[in-house]
Formats: sequence, C-alpha cells, structure tokens
Amino acid sequence: MTSHNIPDLDMMVLKQVTNDLKDDPNNDERLILNVGGIKYETFRSTLTSYPDTLLGTMFQQRNNALLHPSYNEKGVCEYFFDRNGRAFHYILEYYRTGKFFIENIHLLPQLRCHCQCPNAVRYQEILAELDYFQIPYTIPPKPKEQYPPSSTLDSFILMLKSAMLTARDNFDIYVEIVFPQRNKSKFSVNPESACIVNIVKPYAENGYAILDTFGDEIGTYLTKVIPNFTWSLQKNTIYHPHRYFVDMSINSECLEKQIVLNESKLLGPDNNDEIC
Repeated sequence: MTSHNIPDLDMMVLKQVTNDLKDDPNNDERLILNVGGIKYETFRSTLTSYPDTLLGTMFQQRNNALLHPSYNEKGVCEYFFDRNGRAFHYILEYYRTGKFFIENIHLLPQLRCHCQCPNAVRYQEILAELDYFQIPYTIPPKPKEQYPPSSTLDSFILMLKSAMLTARDNFDIYVEIVFPQRNKSKFSVNPESACIVNIVKPYAENGYAILDTFGDEIGTYLTKVIPNFTWSLQKNTIYHPHRYFVDMSINSECLEKQIVLNESKLLGPDNNDEIC
C-alpha cells in the first residue's frame, strides 16, 4: 500500500467509528426520569448497562419506537413513572454503581418510626421498587444481636487476657487484681503499671459480680487460649471479705534470655536489619 492511501484509510475508519457510535445502544443520550414527581437525570447508557432489568430493556435502541417521551425546554427526553420517587434514589444508585447503599437496611422500618423527615423511606418501600424495576437482589441476613450481658462478659474476658499479655510483653509474669463488691476504693492492680491499670480499671465496679457467676468458666477458657497460663481465683478471705482476688501468671520460661534473644533482631536471622 502506498503512503498516499493512508489519509483515505483514516477517513474511512473515522466514518465507520462515527456510524458505530450513532448505532450504539449505549450512547450517552441524557434522559430525565420523572418518578412520582421527583426528577432524576441520567444517561441512557447507565440504564442499558443492566439489560435484564426493566429500564435496561426499555431503553435499548431496538425499543425506541415503543417509547413516548415528552421533551423539556432543553430538548431532553423525559419519561414519567407513577412510582415511589423517594425510594427510586436507591434504584438509580444501583444502575450507577452496581451496589446498594443500604448497610442498615433492617433498621429502616424503625428509622421511619422515629424520624420526622418526610423523605424517610421504609424497607418495604424499597423492596417494592426493586421488584417493580426487576432488579435482582438478595436480602442480607439480619445480624444476630448479642445479648448485652453476654457482650459484657466477653469484654471482661478479653480484658483479662489483654492485661496478662501486656504484662508479659513488659517482662512481668504475673498480674494480681482485687475486685471489691462494695468499697470501690479497695480495687487494686499489681503490678501498678499504668498500661495494665488502664486496661483493668473500667471493670472495677462490675468485676466482682461477673466473677461471682462466671469465675470458674473464665479461668477454664483463659487456660486454654493463653500458653503456659495459670489462673487462681479466691473469694472472701478471713481478712478481706467481699472481694475477689484474681491471680494470673505465665510460665517464666517464655521470658528466658535465650528465648527472647532468639526471637529478637539482636541474634535472629535478620540481625543485620535496623531495629525500629
């Protein structure tokens, strides 16, 4: 092919591309969707990206003859749907992003009851629009709400575990905690390290009650999850009635010099790395 034919070829390609764009059902024609009196503006291509939905099928190029739009003063096509205009916000966001932004969808009925906003949308209203516009969806399972006392118990156990491991990381092998029943001034933590005291102190008032009911189970659990762990729980000693004494400790071998050095960058395989 000689060089003088190249410009002619470029013009042929450009003409073909232009014709293809004109025939492309996913062109960027702007549309106005008037849904129950609320107007939304989008592109035809946004809707036809999901051809298995109602709007995705409706606005395919092959169905143009079936459409009967009105035109606003700017010449933009407008289509009216006698549907829920407030709920349609979620429908259009699906077309734009492929996602539903309804993280707390199970709370929508309750939010409507406590909200004075007239634009609040109920869960059932959104589902009705999803069905009408033929948008596939799955309802996420409603998360099980943990019984508040159970949540408090779990937090208490996590606190004890954190206190013990924090002590170990600071080269202590034991933690002693006193949980008084009434006189909160008798609450104490040993060692009196600020980082450990701050972990335990939030439970100074309810620690006694928790241990009084679940002390044995807590000790059994912690012994399983903390290596080389020892648990001791005493109540109502002769000299200190109405208190629980928690003694937690770990085997001192975990802090032996050689074990610590082997895991340190001082003598480990990466001892050439800078300690930071």
